[in-house]
Amino acid sequence: MVSDADLLVYALLAAFALTSVISNIFWLRLVTVFGSVISIVSYLILVQDKQWFVLLFAILIVTANLYKIWRISRESAHMHFSENEILLHQKVFNELNQNQYMALMRIAVWRDVNNGEIVVHKGENVECLSLIFNGMFKVDVGKNHYIEIRDGQFIGEMSYVSGNPGSGTVVAEEDSLLIEWPQNELKALVAQDHVIGNCIQALFNADLMKKLGE
Repeated sequence: MVSDADLLVYALLAAFALTSVISNIFWLRLVTVFGSVISIVSYLILVQDKQWFVLLFAILIVTANLYKIWRISRESAHMHFSENEILLHQKVFNELNQNQYMALMRIAVWRDVNNGEIVVHKGENVECLSLIFNGMFKVDVGKNHYIEIRDGQFIGEMSYVSGNPGSGTVVAEEDSLLIEWPQNELKALVAQDHVIGNCIQALFNADLMKKLGE
């Protein structure tokens, strides 16, 4: 017959086995708390000569994870995206989780651009990385050669990567909507979260292939 102590041990093993397959950080911390509580109960029941610092360490783990769960729940409660932001996440930044996407949107500025407006001057510093949400732009790359860029393509990505001034003048061909990230703030965010950096780099690569095909 299986004793209560055996059931506790089995539950503990199952909880820690779950942590190896859970990718959602909220549920991972919740399962960790569950497993830690089972560990504490098991320790109190099964161990005769108790080492109280072990029990204290387990309680600290539970407390730390409960605090993190509270923080995640609080942030999720304030995580409200506009219709455009939801659409942008679905079409462009779908590899990012909601917390990463929220961090990216916190430093973003949505900008309406009029037809004929110049957003980048060749040879001048480019302060922001821009993404075309909708609209069309013409890029003067020199020698009377122009390329057109549209929804989902970047403006200023070469300057963002190299730190050099704009390599071509970019003019709106119609009324358009841009999302802009100040370069310094975006680079600081990427330094903190490499997943965001990898996602942006992959988008740069895809965008470059489009522009080379022009």
